[in-house]
Amino acid sequence: MPEAYAYTRYGDGVACLVGHRDLNPCVTGTFPLERAGEVLRAVGGGHARSKIVIEVGA
Repeated sequence: MPEAYAYTRYGDGVACLVGHRDLNPCVTGTFPLERAGEVLRAVGGGHARSKIVIEVGA
C-alpha cells in the first residue's frame, strides 16, 4: 500500500471520529498562516495541553 494512501485513510478515520463526536480535540486557537512562525515559537517553549490550528487558504 502506498504511504500517501495510508495517511489519507488515517486522516479520514480521525475526521469520522470527530464528526461523530467520539473524539473531541481541545483547540486553544485558530491562526492564519501568516502568523504560523509567531504562534509556533510561542507554544514551542513548553508542553502543549491543547492544539492550535493554522489556517491555510481561507
